[in-house]
Amino acid sequence: MMKNKNQIENENSVLSEELFHKMTEHTNQVYKFVKMYNDYANEPRDYGTGEKVNMLSVHIMSDIEEHPGITVTELAQEWVRTKGAISQVIKNLDENGYIIKKKEGSNQKNIHLYPTGKGVELSLAHKLYDARNLKNTLDFFTEYCTEEELMAFYKVLGYYTMLLRGQV
Repeated sequence: MMKNKNQIENENSVLSEELFHKMTEHTNQVYKFVKMYNDYANEPRDYGTGEKVNMLSVHIMSDIEEHPGITVTELAQEWVRTKGAISQVIKNLDENGYIIKKKEGSNQKNIHLYPTGKGVELSLAHKLYDARNLKNTLDFFTEYCTEEELMAFYKVLGYYTMLLRGQV
């Protein structure tokens, strides 16, 4: 028996509604994760130096340690933030003695950033902290997920990041 147009549209509507509800469920799960991870990232923590620093600041500190002479503009591009937002982080790192700023070259507006000894210490402590944390996280994931599932997760994250950056 051949289906008429109304029957086909009804079936498509039901399928679309089911798909919509399933996608909404997944989207809400992503929103909850993003909110919780954002809170986690913004919470200052001691990376092993006795001082508390939030995640963005410590990652920027590590970028400065790994790339002495990097500029605010370069950091803004790397971290997908405005120069103003990065400047606030730099101001805080400078006030806490982690970096020094130097005007170099013919353009005296360009400020290059260098780590102090204290900044190098924070960066190295952060890398050790992250290595331990990553090992613990991977140990936890492998209790519940296969290697293939983890690789698929990271692949999806990579494409999602490209989508958010407008690269797709």
